[in-house]
Amino acid sequence: FSPGPNTWETLGEFTGAAGATPGEMPAGGLLAGPDGTIYGTTLPGVPEAYAQRIAEKLDYVGVFALELFLHQGRLLANEMAPRVHNSGHWTIEGSETSQFQNHLRAVLGMPLGDTRSIGISCMLNWIGAMPESGPVLNAAGGHWHDYGKAPREGRKVGHATLRADTALELAEALMRVGSTLQREAQVAPVITRLR
Repeated sequence: FSPGPNTWETLGEFTGAAGATPGEMPAGGLLAGPDGTIYGTTLPGVPEAYAQRIAEKLDYVGVFALELFLHQGRLLANEMAPRVHNSGHWTIEGSETSQFQNHLRAVLGMPLGDTRSIGISCMLNWIGAMPESGPVLNAAGGHWHDYGKAPREGRKVGHATLRADTALELAEALMRVGSTLQREAQVAPVITRLR
């Protein structure tokens, strides 16, 4: 993949998806869904330009997410979320200033913080039920987020973020965590992208 300020995912018949949170999301984050869906960084500038135009037209202040599917070479709008977004939760540990911090700064009229990445990060979503926390918390750069929600099929109940200085270090941490939690399918596509 090529680093850029936007997000994509591989999804069924779609070539991918792209998204942006204008001015708030740094490059350098990856997200792995429970089924192996990957979010990474690609399509530099294109989704961000759309998001910027929407924000300007709406006179919007704060973070919002724009998700676009890439299908047969065309971008199709899927979701616009006028709020911080799941795809940016990794910024809590993986960015100089998280999407949450910058949302508050923007709304309060304060200067926005630096959105540079701290190393490279991968966020693992926990859908349905929380796995054991130990493998993540024992990993260098491992961060655990339990939302305190009752387990339910299809419900996001938490996430973990793994952060490392290099792609190789992150790939190795993901292999260990994925193996221990028996979630190899979830981390495998991200490990492939990192190598």
